[in-house]
Amino acid sequence: MLTVFAWLFGQTRRFANLSSVHGFYSDQLTRTFLGASNEGRLDRNSWKTRASSASVIWKGDDCSGARYWNWPRPPGFKPSPEGAAAFRKPRPWDKGGPLHIVNTTVNETVDERSGVQNRDRKGICLAIGPTALSLGVRHHMITGEDGWTVFPDDEDANRVFKAKSKTPPEPLSLGKWMSISGAAFSAAAGANTTVPLAILCGMFNVRLGYWWNSNTGFGARWLDRLFPVQSAFFAEMFARTHGTWGQLWNLSDGGHFENMAGYELIRRRLPIIVIVDAEADPDYTFEGLSDLVRKARLDFRSEMVFLNAFELDGREAGQPLVKGASPIPDSVRPYFGDLDALRRGKWTTEELTNNYGAADRRFTLEADRTRPSKAHAALARVIHGDADDVDAPRSWLVYVKATLMGDEPEDVCHYHRGHPDFPQETTLDQFFDEAQWESYRRLGQHVGHRVLTAELFEHLRAHPA
Repeated sequence: MLTVFAWLFGQTRRFANLSSVHGFYSDQLTRTFLGASNEGRLDRNSWKTRASSASVIWKGDDCSGARYWNWPRPPGFKPSPEGAAAFRKPRPWDKGGPLHIVNTTVNETVDERSGVQNRDRKGICLAIGPTALSLGVRHHMITGEDGWTVFPDDEDANRVFKAKSKTPPEPLSLGKWMSISGAAFSAAAGANTTVPLAILCGMFNVRLGYWWNSNTGFGARWLDRLFPVQSAFFAEMFARTHGTWGQLWNLSDGGHFENMAGYELIRRRLPIIVIVDAEADPDYTFEGLSDLVRKARLDFRSEMVFLNAFELDGREAGQPLVKGASPIPDSVRPYFGDLDALRRGKWTTEELTNNYGAADRRFTLEADRTRPSKAHAALARVIHGDADDVDAPRSWLVYVKATLMGDEPEDVCHYHRGHPDFPQETTLDQFFDEAQWESYRRLGQHVGHRVLTAELFEHLRAHPA
């Protein structure tokens, strides 16, 4: 009898998520970031009847993923005339609006094929976009009006997604995907996963991740098929997640794989890429950026080369302006520098040597969080493929870092004087007061208006990398 009850309980896959704090976390994020644009919340009559429910999800706060992205559609799916018209309806990105790509991590601490524990990444990137799912380097499910296409398209190749399946992956709302993408605190945390921490988080139910029904079922063990819920609990608590091997995939924060959200942009080889580094990095060690550079090189053979101060000016060290060079516009040049210029501290007189063997303007730096930086942004060329191939595709990468140069509004500078870690305070602080919130908002506006200008983008488009 106990076995029967255990089996019945184990089939309720939803319980793996209902038993965690993911639902509460998802509601709070949806209310904060999506509900803020809900026009229904501006209706006085609504507030009279629901004045005490400001933190509760209202109608219109969230929207379904199918409505937002128009996927997934099974093979052979015959939409109604209204559904077909909705699929062809122009989306916000068709009119110049943002095209949202949500990044998550599929946690994989143990390789099911070999049984060997992963010691490095412990996860795979899963990106959700308007027409597709992208997993890792080569696995894709691309949705069209009449169904989906799976890549790799070779039937003999190792494919994660089922080509002939009529059951789509579990559809989730935009708010759900957003909250999964921000689920930083969880027993399974990609490269940050450790057995002691997983056990501790499991015991105290610190589980913000989500068990997603991929409807693949590829290679699932008999125990996972009979008792999927129990298997999920034990896998998460003892850091034994199996990635895409089973039907339930453990998803968590996309930053558990790559924190800059640049991995998918490098994959697409966009001509101009803008990355805003918002991770807590008080001493400017660029850990997240270095991780992106490494993964781009290993997975896509894309090399990022940051320009030094001379190259930003269109010349070589100790030489006048190079003929045919294209220095960045004077309007933005004061706010750009090499990566060293983004750091803050005490500059000494000990000169360094740059990559060309000539004395550079860079000096050794003693970290000091109370001092300003010399730039807000850096510029890099991204070379896709062989660096010696002049015909290799290339991209511009504009890297923006939260920095202070000393010319910010007085209230922002005052906040920094009282909080030296600003603007790189720990993300563990989830309770902002008015001064903190406004300081970050105003600094972002200040930096954006000086760095991300029309002149800069016109220059980059006119001078391809």
